Amino acid sequence: MSSIIYKNELIKRKYFKDIKNVKGFSEKTIVCYENAICLWEDYTNKANLSNFNRTTAEGFKEWLKAKKKAKIRL
Repeated sequence: MSSIIYKNELIKRKYFKDIKNVKGFSEKTIVCYENAICLWEDYTNKANLSNFNRTTAEGFKEWLKAKKKAKIRL
């Protein structure tokens, strides 16, 4: 598991560097992306980022909807 976490951190650092330097995203936007990835890691229990696919994305989307509904009910 720790090797997956290490690899994920490398992927995330490269991604955040790219969206800042290549795409010119603002720090505020990058923070939003970081928060979204943290939620994804919660959903997948820190699964390998390189395994991200459409099925996982759809499941994540449904998980976020359920989480939002549960929050509204409180």
